[in-house]
Amino acid sequence: MVFQILKKAIRMPKTVFMFLWYFVRKRWLGLLGMVICSMVWALNESLFPYFIKLVVNVVHNSPKDFFVVMPPLVFPLGGLTLLWCASAIAMRLYDFISLNTMPYFRGDIREDVFAYVRQHSYEYFSNNFAGNIANKIADLPKSCERILEVIIYTLVGIFTCFAISTYLLGQVSIVFAVIILAFTCAHIGVTLLFARSLNRATEIHANSVSTLSGQIVDALTNILLVRLFARGTDESRWLYKSQQEEILKGRAEMRQHLKLKLLHSIFSLGFIASTLFMLIHGWLNQWVTLGDFSLIAMTVFGMLNLLWYMTAQIMNLFREIGIVKAALSLVTVPHNILDITSAKPLVVKEGIIRFDDVSFHYPPNHGLCQISSLTIAAGQRVGLVGFSGSGKTTFVNLILRLHEVTEGCILIDNQNIAKVTQDSLRQQIAMIPQDPTL
Repeated sequence: MVFQILKKAIRMPKTVFMFLWYFVRKRWLGLLGMVICSMVWALNESLFPYFIKLVVNVVHNSPKDFFVVMPPLVFPLGGLTLLWCASAIAMRLYDFISLNTMPYFRGDIREDVFAYVRQHSYEYFSNNFAGNIANKIADLPKSCERILEVIIYTLVGIFTCFAISTYLLGQVSIVFAVIILAFTCAHIGVTLLFARSLNRATEIHANSVSTLSGQIVDALTNILLVRLFARGTDESRWLYKSQQEEILKGRAEMRQHLKLKLLHSIFSLGFIASTLFMLIHGWLNQWVTLGDFSLIAMTVFGMLNLLWYMTAQIMNLFREIGIVKAALSLVTVPHNILDITSAKPLVVKEGIIRFDDVSFHYPPNHGLCQISSLTIAAGQRVGLVGFSGSGKTTFVNLILRLHEVTEGCILIDNQNIAKVTQDSLRQQIAMIPQDPTL
């Protein structure tokens, strides 16, 4: 099972929506149930004003007699009751399905991403903050879950509601359907126009937040060294610099949101004014009934609120997409030390270690370590002595294959360590590191 997870992790998609789809397929049944529940909610939101229209027309056109007015009200009042009950059941069912789907969805992402990251080379972890990596692993499942919730609960539900409501308004007059379609297209069009800049600003801000959090985590993790070398002031200075960077990036992101909201406010004002004008005009010319007036007013203001809510959620969607794109750097970086396809477990009978014309250098082309020929016999005890930076640790790390040799090969009992599995190699070597952290 672990082996299967590792193979899948190596082939994980590198783009946001392909990455999402990769994990959605595992939980498709539960997510489909959530989509259906969201559409039931949309039916309630869009049909509620229609049944209110029927009630208003019946009351307005009937004599003030309880026994006369009640029979025609059975259908609209029954429809309202049925809608409310169906919506309440759908929402509770949505919560129940989410409870049994989303935790596993997050777990799938966390496990596979961790399995992928764990296979990165020692060099990768030396060059990246551990706190930064941990924050991105934590951000990915949470942000992916929020993206799905926005798509399922907000976009699917609200677009279904808009489609039904637009049809009902068109039954009163095509003018109102055209007005609401024009406003909706303008509202969404402006949002999409800002999508690219919002997405980019969010991704930049998310990276700065991860860097800042990573510095805090790493400073606290290494607090003993910070105190032993009296570097508390330096750490605070580095933190201040990163925080100022995060503030600048956060302000840039918020400016994009402010511009978008300003344009939305202008469009909303035009939408309300044109709708009210046509309503009054239709009422005065008697092609809008009192029930139609109620239907259109309730639908228009309800849809206006839904549009504002949807816009806020779309902006949250862009924010989460930016966070996911920043966190996907964990899986877009390829592994540089991998087991070959035909790798077999290392079999040690004697323990003879041989360096055969080995050379190694740290990128970019400096820190050269070269060993023409060296053999350590079985049972032989060897001590490595030299100045700091002379290559003692590198020598041991090469045997452990924590680094890949640039040229030549290292053999253990005549088995090239580049052609055996890494786990089997390290299982055969007892190692006490310089920093013996459990």
